[in-house]
Amino acid sequence: MPTDASAQHRHPAQATSAAPPAIDMVVPWPVREWAPNVTADEAIAMRAALERGNVLHFPDLDFPLDAREQRFLDARWSDGKTKNINLRANETAVRGAVGEPADLADLAALIRRYADAAERLVLTLFPDYGPHLKRAGTSLRPAEIAGRPVS
Repeated sequence: MPTDASAQHRHPAQATSAAPPAIDMVVPWPVREWAPNVTADEAIAMRAALERGNVLHFPDLDFPLDAREQRFLDARWSDGKTKNINLRANETAVRGAVGEPADLADLAALIRRYADAAERLVLTLFPDYGPHLKRAGTSLRPAEIAGRPVS
């Protein structure tokens, strides 16, 4: 196993076909858009990495929040009973949140917008997965997790 720090950021095309060591499980990719144009070779390499068990990390992929959405990055929206504020697939109401009905609707819209963007990204990068894709719940964790009990 390579011991140098560069092994942590190795491009998937350089990886072997064997199961990767734990330190090499997270593979960064330079994706910067939620509907990126990728070459056939990039798509093949990303799919191979994913199917080897790697986690694809997109450190340059931003999810911009508008001025009204910024307020939801605050622990006061959490009900304090759970770590996450959750929106289940095909539901309109958030769980684990407190606030006025209009605010909770805005919070649900933010989480749904993120879920929609994530689904589009998966379908763009891995179109063959489309028929097998099943949306699950999407969550937001606005509270600090350090020091909280593990569930």
